[in-house]
Amino acid sequence: MSESVGSKLYDGSAELGKFQSSVGLYIGGFMCIIMMCIAIYLFTSKDDGLVDVKGIVQNRYDVSAKRTMYNCSLTVKYVVDGKEYTGNTGLNSGQVYNVGDSIDISYDPKNPTNISPKQISKKLIAAIICGVALLVGGGAYLNYYMTRRFQTYAAAQGAATTMNVLASPFRN
Repeated sequence: MSESVGSKLYDGSAELGKFQSSVGLYIGGFMCIIMMCIAIYLFTSKDDGLVDVKGIVQNRYDVSAKRTMYNCSLTVKYVVDGKEYTGNTGLNSGQVYNVGDSIDISYDPKNPTNISPKQISKKLIAAIICGVALLVGGGAYLNYYMTRRFQTYAAAQGAATTMNVLASPFRN
């Protein structure tokens, strides 16, 4: 007895879904490996040696101001080992600093006049990248597992891909 058209469409969609999940697993796995390598590099790289300190804004020169981001140059007074310093730093932030406001800055212990806005640590960035890598790899594997385990899931994946391909010429 021959297969019905619906059965052929269902099986074909499921095969397409399985193929798509295999490709997604390879791409997701590759992205996961790349992100993990970057995270390992950041975890093992030497810190830039900057020291964090609080400073007081002495002067502000606005370069540009948009609704959510302010690009300005600040003159900041701060104390290092009992000695007062004044330095300039550029800042692109969502927060507006006025004269007299407290600001977190980092300075180079070898040259305390060299300052910059406080930076996010490399280790925190590495941890975030690690988490994203695990989510990407885990999501790709979960999709692969689901298409192999459940024929209906695989068919839905394949049907969604088919519909996206067929609808693409009609999109703006």
